[in-house]
Amino acid sequence: MLEGIRGYVMVRVVVKYKMLLDSTDVLCPRIRKRVEKEKALARLCTARQNLNDKCEVKMGGAGYIVDLEDKSCTCGWWTLSDIPYCHAVSAISHLRKEVDSYVHPTYLVRNAKYAYKYGIPCLDGRQAWPDAVGYPVHPPKQRSMPGRPKKNRRKSAHEVEANNNGGGGRGKRPRTAAPNLGNTEPTARKTRVGHCSKCGSTTHNARTCPLNRGVGIQAVQINVGDRRTIEREMRAATRGVGVYVSEETGNQYAILNGSRGRAVGGTQHDEVQLRGSQPPPTQP
Repeated sequence: MLEGIRGYVMVRVVVKYKMLLDSTDVLCPRIRKRVEKEKALARLCTARQNLNDKCEVKMGGAGYIVDLEDKSCTCGWWTLSDIPYCHAVSAISHLRKEVDSYVHPTYLVRNAKYAYKYGIPCLDGRQAWPDAVGYPVHPPKQRSMPGRPKKNRRKSAHEVEANNNGGGGRGKRPRTAAPNLGNTEPTARKTRVGHCSKCGSTTHNARTCPLNRGVGIQAVQINVGDRRTIEREMRAATRGVGVYVSEETGNQYAILNGSRGRAVGGTQHDEVQLRGSQPPPTQP
């Protein structure tokens, strides 16, 4: 990039220098356009002369003081650019003087030629560069970046645009919308039926499984009863050992030897058995 900038500046300096050599004007071309524009705006100004090359200029109800000896105006544009503004041009024309003589000498053609006289020197190519003295400079060692490395190459802009517009790449089919076979309503998505990981039932999950109610209850067969009734029966079942049958509801609970449990929630009409356990004995 720097080599391209150097070549562009070298050619530009040559073009500007030739243009200044062919110019017959006192001012540079762009400065001349600026001065002519200010002269056109000076027609809207009215100047009144004062002593010591000072003038009072009126423009659109506003007044400004122009000092030709100090080359300044109260609007500040003349001091900022060193080019007479329309107020100063009106005062200079009122005093029958040349506007070009009040432009800063930097904008004159004879001084601009010195800026473009020397230009940018030419340089040889890399084959003529001298060898560097000192330790050789090597690129940094390549290290693996964190994360999984990417296998797909970076696609160019036209490839990304083609894929977004529906065009398929190599080995890929173009994206097409699903055909409408006359169904006005979208088909319902098939849902997966969940199962309990402890007992395999489809009416609850592992968090609300009846096996969580009491530690040590091997099998449960619930016929009737609400939540409070089942909890009360489980608390009573965990106090003993063997098979507990509720006289009120007929629910059966099989308890392991020496186990104690706790009742936490419950559901109705569930029949739960542990994997590898024997079914509870039937009520006589």
